[in-house]
Amino acid sequence: MTSRILQEMTADKLCHQIALPVLEEVYPRELVCQVLHELDRWEQRERKLNHVIMVYLLIAWMLLPTMALKRVWSQLTSALRWLSQEAPAPGLPGASALSYRRRTLGVGPLRLLMRLACKPLCEPSTPGAFCFGRRLIAIDSKLFDVCETPENDWTFRGRTKDDQPRTPSPFPQLRLLSVLEIGSHAHVGAALAPGFRSEMALVPEVLSCLPPNSLVLQDSGFRAAWWIQRLKQAGHDSITRLGAEDYACPGQRLWDGSYLVQIQRSQGLPLPEPLTVRIIEYRLDEQIAEPLAQLQRSRGRTGTRKAVTADQVYRLATTLLDPLTAPAAEVAACYHERWELELVYDELQEHQLSTPVLLSKTALGVMQEAWALLLGHYAVRAWMMRSAQHSPAIDVDRLSFTQAVCVLGTALTLSVPLQSTPKAQWQPRVVQDLRQSDCLLPAKRRVRSYPRVIKTASTRFFVKRDTDVPFLFPDKTKTWKDFVRPLHASQTRHQVLLI
Repeated sequence: MTSRILQEMTADKLCHQIALPVLEEVYPRELVCQVLHELDRWEQRERKLNHVIMVYLLIAWMLLPTMALKRVWSQLTSALRWLSQEAPAPGLPGASALSYRRRTLGVGPLRLLMRLACKPLCEPSTPGAFCFGRRLIAIDSKLFDVCETPENDWTFRGRTKDDQPRTPSPFPQLRLLSVLEIGSHAHVGAALAPGFRSEMALVPEVLSCLPPNSLVLQDSGFRAAWWIQRLKQAGHDSITRLGAEDYACPGQRLWDGSYLVQIQRSQGLPLPEPLTVRIIEYRLDEQIAEPLAQLQRSRGRTGTRKAVTADQVYRLATTLLDPLTAPAAEVAACYHERWELELVYDELQEHQLSTPVLLSKTALGVMQEAWALLLGHYAVRAWMMRSAQHSPAIDVDRLSFTQAVCVLGTALTLSVPLQSTPKAQWQPRVVQDLRQSDCLLPAKRRVRSYPRVIKTASTRFFVKRDTDVPFLFPDKTKTWKDFVRPLHASQTRHQVLLI
């Protein structure tokens, strides 16, 4: 077998001298090399960058949200370049080099790295991580806006037979289907697809990501009987929100008011075997039901959703059939933990991204950026869990995600001195900064609810059309001055004597 340039590395290249200890604690370099080997993604020719450092660079990009990718690499290597004895100092890769290396790396290594490295972080003693003896997992999906380019528009918005966009959104969109460990707020699995694909079409892809003996919390978009049965057959239980008309025929009443229903068909097709679920119906106490009924709700796709009333009945379906081990009130309270996933989406979109739109202009770049976003979020959450478990242990929900991004971002910029410092010296300092007393959140989270409305100012601009494109100057050799035509000017110059 002929040796490759990567196997004959010399220490003169900047990418061989840099290490990122903060990220390598979560994603060991040996694991990254294993992923590249399994997918045969070693570069054929190495210049200023290699694929190993590109994996870490993309993740670091998601922890330094105000910087462009080239600026991130400049920041990480500034100490090595400024202190280098070479004349001139080692140069930085240009935008074309970064784009080329991202294209040769592809999406597969980041996707496989997440599958191998992103494991559950909670122990049985972790507060809020287990319920009824099962690990709490939430499943839901979210749409992210994508930079509007012809390639992104075709890939993520798609076209119908009459060449019309599949979705009416102003931007192409990427759908993220999340599998979240509720106790740690860490992604243990995910699926990415164009925004026009439904979330139910993606759920089979994440079934293998669920930890053993999970209790899956999901909203009404995942109430299909075939999916609940698939979860049960895989050894997982579930709690799913139902609509007012779903399985509304009461069956055998149990002592806690719930009843059992046997389902024979799903979406018009017979199930492989009958599925028995337990239906739980409840109302909220009038002390909070009345104020909540006055809050506005978001509009649906076809108009305003049905108004909430103070006596509204909430309905859940669960495969926890024994009311002794899982009473109805406790199941309803457990389902409320699903909203932790909405906090995670806020962390991703508001604190890790500098803009609400993914910036990559190609479909491959968008998928690569999204997987790097999830890997960066898991790295932050892994460090937060390590800090919370440090003596004295505290609930990880008390740690500030914003503070964690700032601390780890600073640690990344100090990677050069950290890589030459023993771990036993700098790791306790990072853990200590993550749990600073003045940054801790309250020990008991208050009960809260917000109306689903936005505050927007009126605008005098029209909606963008296909014909509204940037104007291109006909002659690129001219400047703005060449197009200026002063009024009432004569062709000949006259001298004016100023007295």
